[in-house]
Amino acid sequence: MINRINTGVILFKNDKILLVKHVDPNDGYEFWVPPGGGVQECESIYETAKREVYEETGLDVDIQETPAYIRQFISKTYKQNNLTVYLIGTIKGGIETIKNITGKGEDEQFIKELRYFNKEEIQKINALPKILKDQLWKDKEKGFTTTQFIGVEKDFK
Repeated sequence: MINRINTGVILFKNDKILLVKHVDPNDGYEFWVPPGGGVQECESIYETAKREVYEETGLDVDIQETPAYIRQFISKTYKQNNLTVYLIGTIKGGIETIKNITGKGEDEQFIKELRYFNKEEIQKINALPKILKDQLWKDKEKGFTTTQFIGVEKDFK
């Protein structure tokens, strides 16, 4: 099993969160997540966050220093033990597109769409992690004042 550090970036625009739709090419399983991905060698989580957001969404962002959430996800399917640090970002420019993932490997096969969701709309989709449906909105109102460990999850399929 591979240990992997990931970032996820929480971005809001007009009180809606930006999520990226993934579809597993093996079985068609669909899920929506904040943009993000794996830390590369000698890269900080902040550098990773900016790079991954640009690759997956075409947006340039500023990243707040204090993480909002930390989550562990153990996948037997992909033989990975993932630790994801969720950071709050602010959009500073760019053009929304998923075209930047072309040639970036496996993501190109998974990522299909990006879209903004309000609190009501997000209830109708398979959004991960689960805190995006309720807790996130409460924490947003409070200003994401502390880093929270949101638990250990195992394969979601």
